[in-house]
Amino acid sequence: MPDQLHGKVAIVTGAGRERGIGAAVAVRLARDGARLVISDIGRTSLEGRPEYPLGTSEELEQRAAEIWVLGAEVITILADVSRPEDVDTLAEELAPHGISVNTVCPGVIDTQLTDLATRVRSNLMQSDVDLIAFKARAAGQYRIPWGRMGMPEEGADLVAFLVSESSG
Repeated sequence: MPDQLHGKVAIVTGAGRERGIGAAVAVRLARDGARLVISDIGRTSLEGRPEYPLGTSEELEQRAAEIWVLGAEVITILADVSRPEDVDTLAEELAPHGISVNTVCPGVIDTQLTDLATRVRSNLMQSDVDLIAFKARAAGQYRIPWGRMGMPEEGADLVAFLVSESSG
């Protein structure tokens, strides 16, 4: 629904990774008319976890350019809210100003982080075909009723509903 969020501002964290939930949420909210502040950590890995892929500042700027092409206002901010206490602090600071802070944990979603987890679990995979087959088996293992992992856009649809007037 274009323009259902006209005049609203959304801050979306984790928006740097192309196939991430944050990027999908940012694009969906932009299409729905929101003005955006998008954020990511801005470096390639967490300290002590070099294999953990994060959105770099370059990727974040690329997401901003994609959103700008959709006609939405967008600015970028580098920020780390990867710890639950960071989110709690943000919520406490913004609540007095009538700003809500929400986190969405939609389950097993097919992102770069899932790719990493599946590759780590099975060092046998040599190709993307192996990765796809492994994900199909993992969907059964996680007892996902749909028999597949969720997609970032499905998480974005959920967020779009939750921030809309339709959600109450």
